[in-house]
Amino acid sequence: MDEKEEKRKVGAPPGRRPVIWVCSAVSTDSVGAPKLITEKFIVQDQDPGEGKPGSFPKEIAEKQFYDKYKVQPVITLGPFFDKRGASAGKPKRKKLNIDRENFDSYKIEVKRRDAFFGEWKGFTNSIEGQPDLNAFFFITEANPSGKKKNPPAPGIVNVSDLVFIDTEPDNSLKESV
Repeated sequence: MDEKEEKRKVGAPPGRRPVIWVCSAVSTDSVGAPKLITEKFIVQDQDPGEGKPGSFPKEIAEKQFYDKYKVQPVITLGPFFDKRGASAGKPKRKKLNIDRENFDSYKIEVKRRDAFFGEWKGFTNSIEGQPDLNAFFFITEANPSGKKKNPPAPGIVNVSDLVFIDTEPDNSLKESV
């Protein structure tokens, strides 16, 4: 085994990974309306060799953009690495986090809203002093699959993980209290 193969990690492709540059410009269509053009361009290493850091100039991506659209890019973002195999697999669901251990330590407000949390429908209450957290109370499955499941215990969840059914908080409980 030579020195080059020893440095390369298992599963790593030979050579350097290409770099991606994202070029954007505003153009006008045939009617004269402004149109945003954005495209990513892959640039291979222009200076391959042992011990060299490599060269991935954005000018190559800008030239490819100009050749294709006849407009000079206004913004060029990068360099980025393209994750290999990202387009081949299906997107993974975000794991939803529920904090049940510290549920009693939060002060829950009276404002109530109906919402979905993952595969469950329920209602949620805001938490005093924590605008990014809500208490979620599970009621039923959003899409029952025949076998009835018992609702999980309530917990503290991130507001970004909730899909609200109504647009305004329900203040009817506040009036009755």
